[in-house]
Amino acid sequence: RTMLERMSVGIGISGLAEYLYKHGTDFDGSLKSFQIVKDLAELHYYSLLKASIKMVEEGELEPVEGVDFNWLPIDTKRSKLPPSLDWESLRGKPRGHSVLTAMMPCESSSVFSGTTNGVYPPRSKFVYKKSRKGSLIFICEGFREGESVSAWDIDNETLSTYYALIQDYTDQAISADDYYNPDNYTETEGKKPMSKLVKEWVSHFEMGNKTKYYTNTRMDSSSNLRRLEGKIAGGLLGGVDLGGEGEDCESCTL
Repeated sequence: RTMLERMSVGIGISGLAEYLYKHGTDFDGSLKSFQIVKDLAELHYYSLLKASIKMVEEGELEPVEGVDFNWLPIDTKRSKLPPSLDWESLRGKPRGHSVLTAMMPCESSSVFSGTTNGVYPPRSKFVYKKSRKGSLIFICEGFREGESVSAWDIDNETLSTYYALIQDYTDQAISADDYYNPDNYTETEGKKPMSKLVKEWVSHFEMGNKTKYYTNTRMDSSSNLRRLEGKIAGGLLGGVDLGGEGEDCESCTL
């Protein structure tokens, strides 16, 4: 009964990093990059809301109860980038779902779709992903070692800005990971200063983000990671079974 009354769905974005690469940019904190992410997030929610309204108008769904149909993301967004779509045409119209969007890590979905995790920057060009079939090798298309922005090297305040642009056009809190690389804090023996932590925390919520999710710590040193990536690249070129599961792993065989 509750499910039918609320009709909650959670449709999100996966592969944001590759989307940025295809548009000639990166998680580099540039205005062009921010604009691309804002436009995508805006179009994403606008399209879902328009579809939900259409399903009610065509009689496929009853209007959901307990939702303020007058609320639109443009009423509560925090960023200064202006909206570009005709939001007012949707104001006040009954819709068939209580919530429409969800931004989650989508680990299993990214394995299925062959994309980078959700709206997160990639950690490396070569990443092992867990699945029911075991550990699978994933190659991030468009990521250039030494040039592209990795999750380990992006400033968390910059990352929070990307999350905030997406949160502006999301009707519930998103999963917002941050990343900690001890190699970036050699002067303090790998420890991030408390002043830096507090600044990141405060600015994250001042931008309009509602939650934090995981803090991911890089356990491998840079040299170890480079050696690992060298082995992976050599394995790919040499035709080595990286999955280590032989014929039992359908995904590795494919």
